[in-house]
This record gives sequence, structure tokens and C-alpha cells, in this order.
Amino acid sequence: MSLPSQGGIGFGGATRGRSRRGRGGGGGGRKLIAAIVVIAIGGGLVWAFKPGPEASQADESTAGAELTRGETKPATSMATARSEPAQAESRIVSAAPPAQREQIEQPQGRSVATPPTQSPATQQAEPRQRSGVLATPTQTESVTPGPSTVVSPSAAVATLMQRAEQAVKANDPVAARELYNQALMSERASASDRATIRSQMQALNEDLIFSPRVYPGDPFSTVYEVQGGDSLAKIAQREGVATEYLLIQRVNRMSNPNNSYKGQKLKLVRGPFHAVVSKTAFRMDVYVGPPGETDQWVFVRSFPVGLGEYDGTPVGAFTVRRHSKLIDPFWRNPRTGEEFAASDPENPIGDHWIGLRGLGQAETYSGYGIHGTIDPGSIGKEMSMGCVRMLPDDVALVYELLTEDISQVHIVE
Repeated sequence: MSLPSQGGIGFGGATRGRSRRGRGGGGGGRKLIAAIVVIAIGGGLVWAFKPGPEASQADESTAGAELTRGETKPATSMATARSEPAQAESRIVSAAPPAQREQIEQPQGRSVATPPTQSPATQQAEPRQRSGVLATPTQTESVTPGPSTVVSPSAAVATLMQRAEQAVKANDPVAARELYNQALMSERASASDRATIRSQMQALNEDLIFSPRVYPGDPFSTVYEVQGGDSLAKIAQREGVATEYLLIQRVNRMSNPNNSYKGQKLKLVRGPFHAVVSKTAFRMDVYVGPPGETDQWVFVRSFPVGLGEYDGTPVGAFTVRRHSKLIDPFWRNPRTGEEFAASDPENPIGDHWIGLRGLGQAETYSGYGIHGTIDPGSIGKEMSMGCVRMLPDDVALVYELLTEDISQVHIVE
């Protein structure tokens, strides 16, 4: 109803009433009529502008939409206030898994925990979470970052080993040995990795070093053509071979070192070779490479050893002492004074002796060496007087590899 219509009805009724009372007494009636008119008009205005139920519902839905968009934050009810912490907690839980993976996948070392920062994917997920829609496990997978790309400690080693295997299949043992050696020298290689690598490299070196075949690009081997009047000892000396001449005989499958002939092609393995004795593992590892530059050494093969009783084998760096290498040596027991002649089958040190001279802090050590044994059961145990014991065939090969005043022997825990 319009305001003019309401006014017309009211005023018409008031005029008729005033005309009847005018005769009776006048002014008081007019004041009463004016008050009634004012009250009626005010009530009509209030009724016209009162919001209905539909308008109230629309306002509430608009407030909810504004909260969803995050544009405004009207006064909240108790129910809304209780729901907001739950939504905030859901955002923290959704952000936590990436941080946990980083910790786990960090590489080893001091693990640095990182706060659950917002990645682009997490930022995309937040509008759903703010609207009160909690992500299901499937939804979480679609918005959280994928696995970390940080390389795990063993992944680099595994890659090198795989590449080495591929080089073997491609008939390139020189490249395979280099790749395996990189993996062996890596600080990330586990004990299991190293055991596998040593086994693979030892098999490769049976061909690369201990067979007559010379492979292109091999830095440790070369081919020599025998000249008139040559002997293996002369060849080794003249060509600067840092091994015993007996290794030339072994590598070239010669039954007699004096059977070489002019024009014969011989493989020469230049060396020098070195040894690292691990007391904990009762193992000797032989390497080839320049003296003193252990980072350039290349693994050749391993041998089991026996060590000194009561932890009597000293730790330190040694070299092969000059004029100390002996075959069929005479030996006198320093404890009992008992003597054993050369070639005596009862000689406890066997057929080969390699004397050691201490370097640096190990300079005070003397009388120690590498030798054979007539007691194979002592290998892998602490039963010697402090020397490094080896099986007869093993020490014979090591004797040929190590060179006086050049080859180094490191004894480590």
C-alpha cells in the first residue's frame, strides 16, 4: 500500500469525528486526533521497511560467500569459531608430508628440518581447505609435491656400477674398471657395494693385468718387442717397469724366463703397485698408481691375511725396504732363537719375505714384514708376531707386484 492511500484514509476518518465533537468542546479533541494521526503514520513506516524472512536468509548466504572468498570476516557464531581451528589444522597436516620426505630423503648428515613452507601445489589446494572441504587421500595426492629429486647416498654409486656393467657388455673393460673404481672410491659406497665392486674389478683385472692381452687405452700396460740380447730382467730395468721381472713371465704365460726371443711381443705391466691392509677385515687390497697419490690408485685385487697376536700388527704407512725382498729366506725366531735354513719346509715364514720400513709416525717400527706361512689356518686370525701373513701363492704374487723403495703399504684399522 502506498503512503498517500494510507494518509487519505486516516485523515478522512479524523475529519468526521472532529465535526461531531466540535460542538461539544473543541481544542482537546483536535490534539487527540493529531496524536493518533502521528502514531498511525509512524507505524506504517515501520511496517513498510521491516525485512522479511527471505531477505534475512539472503544476507546470511552472502556473508557465507564472503567468508568463502576470504574477502570479509563478519562476526562469527560459536559454531563457526569452533570450525576454523579444524580448518587451520587440516592445512598444517596437508603441508607436513613434503617436509618429512625432505628430511628422510636428505641426504645423510646432519639433517636439517625445514618448515612446512607453501609450495605452488599446496597454495592451489588452500582455497578448497578454506571453504571447509577437507581433501580426501586421493585429492591430497593430486596436490602435494612429488617425491624429492635429491639423489640418495647410494644412487650415484648404483649408477656408476650400472654404467660399468654396460661397458663390460660393450667389451670395454678399461672403461668398466675406471667406472667401478670411481664407485669404490666414493664415500657414498656401502660395505656391501664395495665388496661387490672389488669382486667385479678383480675379475676384470685377471684379463687387464694378469693376461697377455693388451687393451687400447689401458694406462698400466704396454707392448714391448724383444730385442737381441734381452732378458726379462734387462727389459724391466730399461723400460722402467716398477715390478719384479717375474711378473712379466707370469703375465705372458712363459714357463721359463729365459725363453724369450727376438721379435717376440711381450706385455709389460708398468706399476707401481701398493697395498692397504685392513686389520678389522683381515684383508689386503692391492692397487696400482702413483706413490703418495692415493686418490689416483686403481684397485687390482684382494687377499686374505693373518695378523699379529694381541693386536700386535702396527698401524701406519710403510714402504718396501731396500734389499729386503727374499725368496727362500733364512729365518731366526727372535723369541726362541731357533733357526730355519733357506728352503726348510718347516720355516714358519714360508718361501717369501718382504721387509717394511716405517714412514712418518711409523718410522720407529722395524723388523716387520709381509711373508708366507706354513699354517694356512692362521689366515684370518691374530697368530703372528706382528707381521702380515699370507697364503703361499698369494704372497708369491704380491712379491712380484711390490717394488723396493717405491711401493707403499698402508696398515689401517
